[in-house]
Amino acid sequence: MGALEDLKKLTAAQAKLILDIDDSSSKMLGLFGMTDKMAQSMRAAMALSLDAIQDMGGTLEDVARLQEWVASSLGRAVTLSADGAKDLYASYKVTNIEVTKMVGSMADVGISAYNTASEMKKVVDIARESGVNAQAVSAKVIDNMKYLNQFNFEGGVSGLAKMAAQASMLRIDMKSTLDFAEKVYNPEGAIETAAALQRLGVTQGDLLDPLKLMDLSQNDPAELQNQIAQMSKQFVQLGKDGHFEIMPGAKRQMQEIAKAMGMPYTELTKMALAGADFDKKMKEISFPSDFANEEDKKLIANMAEMGKDGKYQVTIGDETKDVDKLNKEDFAKLKEAAEKGPPTMEDLAKQQLSAQQTMAGGIAKLVSTPAKTLAKSYTGDELLTLAKGIMPSINDSLKNAEPPLTANQLGKDLDKAAAGNMSIDEFMEKTTKSLFSATDNFAGAMEKLSQKMPILSNGIQKLIDKMSGLPVRPGRDVLKMPNEDIQLLPEDTFAAFTKGSDVLSRLTGVNNNNNTNNTPSSTNSTVDLTHTLNINITAPSNVNTDQVIAMFNDTGVSQALGVAVKEAFNNGGLTTSNPNKQQLMNSGKLQYS
Repeated sequence: MGALEDLKKLTAAQAKLILDIDDSSSKMLGLFGMTDKMAQSMRAAMALSLDAIQDMGGTLEDVARLQEWVASSLGRAVTLSADGAKDLYASYKVTNIEVTKMVGSMADVGISAYNTASEMKKVVDIARESGVNAQAVSAKVIDNMKYLNQFNFEGGVSGLAKMAAQASMLRIDMKSTLDFAEKVYNPEGAIETAAALQRLGVTQGDLLDPLKLMDLSQNDPAELQNQIAQMSKQFVQLGKDGHFEIMPGAKRQMQEIAKAMGMPYTELTKMALAGADFDKKMKEISFPSDFANEEDKKLIANMAEMGKDGKYQVTIGDETKDVDKLNKEDFAKLKEAAEKGPPTMEDLAKQQLSAQQTMAGGIAKLVSTPAKTLAKSYTGDELLTLAKGIMPSINDSLKNAEPPLTANQLGKDLDKAAAGNMSIDEFMEKTTKSLFSATDNFAGAMEKLSQKMPILSNGIQKLIDKMSGLPVRPGRDVLKMPNEDIQLLPEDTFAAFTKGSDVLSRLTGVNNNNNTNNTPSSTNSTVDLTHTLNINITAPSNVNTDQVIAMFNDTGVSQALGVAVKEAFNNGGLTTSNPNKQQLMNSGKLQYS
């Protein structure tokens, strides 16, 4: 029983996932303003995208959000491919930046959505190799992406990432530096700023030369930021408690310098303190001879943090060591950890998952495979088309029936019947005709619907053929048809005999002759067929036998019963010594007395 219940739950989950994919694709079609002709393409893209991101812990909600983010940020009806969704989701997981912001910022500088992930991979690599927070650097890059169109960064996004990594190390908002670069971008601003800094006692040479200021602002903002950091360090000293501080006599001077540069004072002081701290680390670390690369030294310095004893320390595996005690093997491990990153953002995102998250993603991918397969296939598309078309077809069939089978029409007829202007028999007869007419309409609607479903049309056509081959055509009351309208097959005689009429109510209805005798009554009826056929009717007291006899005199019943008798003779089901048996069989007519 447990396995059966699990199977039911799994089947229900598969069906729900298919419908959820359809719902998500429908929402995107609404966002794009497209018709359902694009529905299959959208469902397939979402199913494949889901399959691509489940290894990273992604869900269908993530796929829908990704698609909506991209469409919203680009302002265009772009449908993500599976690879595109995978790369963007990986970038989102690694950097924790919304795809809307990421893709929109990249698009502003001419980078496509599909190249966003590769550019963000460069940013993450630079942050890791610099020993700084990758998410913080990524956020700074995206926030300041527009400056790629204003200043020249070596390597484009990579150059901007290097500046962001330095800003993260200095704990400043790199926008402050970029605003300063914008201030000295033209000759007037460069000359005015250089003169003010010289008057305030700044000794950093590159900041006192207007031409150099202009060149750095236009072509190397990262170096301009470095020059500002070097300049600000001259106002810092190491306090008695072992922490760096702004010199008491230099605070006023730094406020004036910040005002002349157009930078917030707090940003300038943070830059000064962080720069001094970084220089101290570089002096205290004894790098081995093969660490000649300045970037390698910065990496180790950025990894180090001052401990409680006032010494800088780094953590290697499960061990924390003072930087002045690091050996050659320690440096090699730290460098290897920083340099040997995964080749793609997808790999990086997977490596950042816990074991439990990895297992959950793998299970979700495996279990959802049938639903994704059906959502991707044209057969699944036709099934959803069928599901979408059935109820509207039924409603339209009822609406277009003759007479219409709608709440409005039924309400009017019901009022007539209640007021005595229409008998119950008439009401039921009219309703039955409407149902038959609606059945014909529905068969036609399904036939049209099948034209949109070439794969499933064969099965639907069989259903239509079966409906169209019913022996009793809709809208006819066999008890009230003229004789020439009878079109019945022998095996369906009894069904036609009772369908659409009050035959059963006549046989079992309320006794209208007020006969209160509880004993069974017996009435003989003689039927003249060439010879006389006696029919003995024995019925309970609540049956009006006069109505039964009248029913047999009805011409429709007469012919129907005649056909039944004829068929019985043909099948050898009746025996008679009547010499005119063949004449009886050919005529199929009965006369009652």
